[in-house]
Amino acid sequence: MARIPSVTRTLKTTFALVKAVDIDNEKMVDLEFKLSRTYKDEQALLKAVNKLHNNPNVKLVKVMDSRVETHKYACTEDEYLSVAHIID
Repeated sequence: MARIPSVTRTLKTTFALVKAVDIDNEKMVDLEFKLSRTYKDEQALLKAVNKLHNNPNVKLVKVMDSRVETHKYACTEDEYLSVAHIID
């Protein structure tokens, strides 16, 4: 079988479990978020999660747990060229 030219990239993903207050139901809830890259501390992670979070009735309070996973991604060059943007 011939080698198929491909593009590979190793990416780190941060998963965060965040304690939040549901203002409408007056309950504490746990929400999980998936963010690209890593963060230097809990405060930076909570700030990034707040940018993703779009429900004004749920107030994010504290990062309860987080983990970082590293995976290698690949696609063929044709797939890459069909979705990539030229930046020069």
